[in-house]
Amino acid sequence: MVTSGMVFGQNYVGWKIGPNIATLHGQSVHNADFLFGFNTSVSYEYGFRDAISSGFGSNLSIQVDGAITTKGAKADFMRILPHYDKVTRITTYGPDTTVFPGVTQSVIYLSLPVLLKYSFGDERSRFKPNVSFGIYANGMFRLAIDGKTLRSLDGNEANDKRLYKDDFMGIEYGLVGGVGFIQKIGGRRTRWAVTGDVRYDLGLSNMGEYRGKPDIPEEQLSDIKTSTIEISFGVRYQLQ
Repeated sequence: MVTSGMVFGQNYVGWKIGPNIATLHGQSVHNADFLFGFNTSVSYEYGFRDAISSGFGSNLSIQVDGAITTKGAKADFMRILPHYDKVTRITTYGPDTTVFPGVTQSVIYLSLPVLLKYSFGDERSRFKPNVSFGIYANGMFRLAIDGKTLRSLDGNEANDKRLYKDDFMGIEYGLVGGVGFIQKIGGRRTRWAVTGDVRYDLGLSNMGEYRGKPDIPEEQLSDIKTSTIEISFGVRYQLQ
C-alpha cells in the first residue's frame, strides 16, 4: 500500500493524543461506572484521489493507526478468597464468593485500528469534516485491579505472585467509528494541518479467559466486553 501510494495517491502521516471515557459491559459486569484514561497514536493515511478518478475518490482514504489506549471500568469484582495456614502451609478457598464493589479495572492496550474515512469538501477547503468506520485489534500490555498488577494465588504473597492479566485474553477486537475534522494551517500550499477526532470503540470479543484458577470464579470472566469513547487532537503532514 505504501509503495503504490507514493505513485498513485496522496499520503499523510500524523500524531494525536487525548482522553478516553471507558466502561465495560456483558453478563459478567455489574454496577459499572466510567473510567477515564488516555489515547495516543501515530497514523498513516492513504488518499484515493489519483487512484479513483471521481469526486468520491478524491475524498476517500484509508487510515492505519498504531496506538496506545486505555480501557476498563469501575465495577464489582468477584473473588474467592484464599485462606493460608502458616502451620500446615495449606491454602483453602471459599466457600463463598466475595464481591468487592467499585473496583478499578484498568487495561492498557497496544492498538491497531484500520479505518475507511470520507472527508467533505474539495482541494481548496481549509476545513474539512470527515466520518470514518473500521475495525481494530488490541494486544493487552498491562491490566491492573485497583492499581495492582499482581495477586497471590496460594494466599502467601511472599511465595506466589501472579499477574491479574493471566486470566484475561491477550487479544481484543471490535468495531470503531467516529467523526472528525482537518484544519489546514499555514500558507496556501501548506502541507500541515491540525486534526480532531471523536471515536467510539465497541468490543466484540470477551476479555476474560477462565483457566480454572481457584481464586476467581468463572462468572467473573465469562462475558466482559469493552466500550470506549476516544477524543483526540493532533497534527497531520502531507508527504506529497
